[in-house]
Amino acid sequence: MDRDDLEDAVEDWVAADIITREQAEAILDHHEPEDRASRLITALSVMGAVLVGAGFLLFLTANWSDIPRTIRALLLVAIPAAGYGGGVWLQRGQYPRVGLALLVFGAGFVGVSLFALADLFALDVDPAWLLLAWTAVAVPTGHALASRLVTAGGLAVGAATLGTATTAEPAVVIGLYSVVLFALGAWRRETPLGFAYRFVGVAGALGTTIVLAGTGGRFGPAPEMDAVIVAAGVGAVAVTGRAALDSRTSENVALPLWTAIGTLVLAVLPMLAVADLQPTATALLAHLLALVLVLVTVAVSYRFAEPPLVNVAALAFLLVVLSFLGTTVADALSGAVALVVGGLILLAVGLGLERGRRTLLDRMGGSSHRDP
Repeated sequence: MDRDDLEDAVEDWVAADIITREQAEAILDHHEPEDRASRLITALSVMGAVLVGAGFLLFLTANWSDIPRTIRALLLVAIPAAGYGGGVWLQRGQYPRVGLALLVFGAGFVGVSLFALADLFALDVDPAWLLLAWTAVAVPTGHALASRLVTAGGLAVGAATLGTATTAEPAVVIGLYSVVLFALGAWRRETPLGFAYRFVGVAGALGTTIVLAGTGGRFGPAPEMDAVIVAAGVGAVAVTGRAALDSRTSENVALPLWTAIGTLVLAVLPMLAVADLQPTATALLAHLLALVLVLVTVAVSYRFAEPPLVNVAALAFLLVVLSFLGTTVADALSGAVALVVGGLILLAVGLGLERGRRTLLDRMGGSSHRDP
């Protein structure tokens, strides 16, 4: 049984008074070594698939001009097809984790093949369409396999698709898209793939917020509007509205709180670029907005009892501090003094993060509460 399925089953047994909390922890501890071994096998298999893919890329790159165009096209189609075929065959047999690794390789090489085929036949295709086709292959593959890794990769390619397709601020578009992903994952908390949506959603929203904060709200020309950013914004507002309506019956305000603040922060940050403020004030406000989203993410992650999201938020907090130091302290002080001050601040932040993270994870581990 998958680790997540086992945890869900154990929680159901505890809720039904079939076993005690102590017995549940003993069951999970008993299966921990097997779970670690499975993850190790999966990690090694995926690393092997990555090396195989790198080898194919090096071979094709070194000999590309010497291979007839027809053979090149056949190779670009056959390599990902072989990855898919071999992966399905192994998954149906006794080597499901190795099969998963080959399927990851196949889904990843699809993108290489799409761009290489477009170049091979000199097709005038917008890169956004190629990325969209890659997304259309990777995400359904992840769902068909119930694979978090493949699904998360496909969702990340989807973010790149929107960032390439828009003429507006790519970071804002990707951030709003990430808000939608998190909401979709939160509504599917009982499914294995829901976590992939939540993880990519949190990482994307926090990452783009930090990028925008570190550049004073923008890194390109003045904010523009196009169909892509409008669609992403409407999607973020829509999921926030639905989450707010759902919270009336479930009394769970964590989801609408996060999506509302995430959408608001991503909408306000670009406005700082055109506001008539001092650079220091702009940097301070931008990083305060990013910090607010980080803190809300910690609260929601605790509410959902998901340590990986807490870890992402902790990393984001550190990056916000680094970005703030780089845009304020580094410019205001001399090189040596800035290094000392920055180092002391980072040490203090590191100590606080470590202590706070441990306390939070201990509370999450000792709590039997699970959201519906």
